[in-house]
Amino acid sequence: MKKYDELVAIDKQEPMTLELFSSCLAKCTEWGLYKLFERLLDEYPELTDKYVKAIEDDIKDVILPEKTPEEEEENWNRLCERIKNEYGDDLISE
Repeated sequence: MKKYDELVAIDKQEPMTLELFSSCLAKCTEWGLYKLFERLLDEYPELTDKYVKAIEDDIKDVILPEKTPEEEEENWNRLCERIKNEYGDDLISE
């Protein structure tokens, strides 16, 4: 893959392949470009499906430990706090 292949595909000058799509999403995550990440997911639903399927296949044998109700609530509260800090209080109703 060349240095600017992702940008060329995002700009629709070349077709978006699964390899480019995956690379774009990885770079969006790495650089915190979440709006572009979401836009790509919306613009390429067929590639999104393949991307998700590949992740599911990679983690299908991973067993996650059970969480207590207290741990679940603590995780939920942490998530809500992060969202409030990022987007404001009115985005979440508890």
